[in-house]
Amino acid sequence: MYGGGGVMPDIFVPIDTTLNYGFYNEMNRKNIINEFMLEYVNKNRSLLLIQYPNIEEFKQTYTISDQLIEQLTETAKRDSVENKEPEKFKEALPTVKVLLKALMARYLWDAEAYVKVVNDINPVSLKALEALKDDIKN
Repeated sequence: MYGGGGVMPDIFVPIDTTLNYGFYNEMNRKNIINEFMLEYVNKNRSLLLIQYPNIEEFKQTYTISDQLIEQLTETAKRDSVENKEPEKFKEALPTVKVLLKALMARYLWDAEAYVKVVNDINPVSLKALEALKDDIKN
């Protein structure tokens, strides 16, 4: 479009850039998270699938434990990635846990399972669902 303009969507969802994911991002860049979660799932796959036979049950009842976060943090330390801002990581932890759970779902089932879990915190998806519900009411 000439002049640098653009199209404004009917519904605008601002992105929250206030949370600091520095430690998470550094682990992600070095592939620590993927390797750790894949190893965890592979070691525990049978038990996990017995406890959570489908994505719906997993999504509703599974939670990432603080112990698993500690194990991930220790793995990162061994790979020379330090949590330099523990308070900021603590603030981001609820979101990080959902991202880890989503990754776990992907390794247990498929990419669709990942999306089902991560959409619970995706502001665009949540806003779209809200708009659809409002549209149905009217």
